[in-house]
Amino acid sequence: MSAPTIRRATFSDIDALAYVHSTTWRATYRGMVPDDFLDELTPEKSAGYWKQTFERMKSGSLVFALEIDDTVVGYTSGGPARELPEVDGEIYTLYLLPECHGEGFGALMLRHLLDALRATGFETFGVWVLLDNPARDFYAHMGAVSVRTKEITVAGESVIEELWVLT
Repeated sequence: MSAPTIRRATFSDIDALAYVHSTTWRATYRGMVPDDFLDELTPEKSAGYWKQTFERMKSGSLVFALEIDDTVVGYTSGGPARELPEVDGEIYTLYLLPECHGEGFGALMLRHLLDALRATGFETFGVWVLLDNPARDFYAHMGAVSVRTKEITVAGESVIEELWVLT
């Protein structure tokens, strides 16, 4: 396995991002959100989400892909905080294929994203994580602090999200 590389994701990465998105959601959120929602989340459906993401990307937003052996195995995105008075920047996503967990790639992607966002003037960052998501431990390990929760609806079911803040 070659060393991982992180680069700006582009519109041409949509299919790879969609594969990682649908695969990681089905692996991560099973038991947290309705199974039928996850079962219907295909790479094709996810590609539509990514097309909209790139077409509507706000100024200051960034998307990075993590590649190993020329294959996208993870991605992260962030930019201006959306309705978060506690912070000025937000981590929108950070997903890594399950077979790549435990190798330090998540920390590598998070540091890369935060460095890039800091270079554009952001200083504090928030990330929403489902309360039952084991990724909460990852963010705590990275120095984030839990500050509040909120209830959201995913596929008609109520779930609790937790806001973690990094400085």
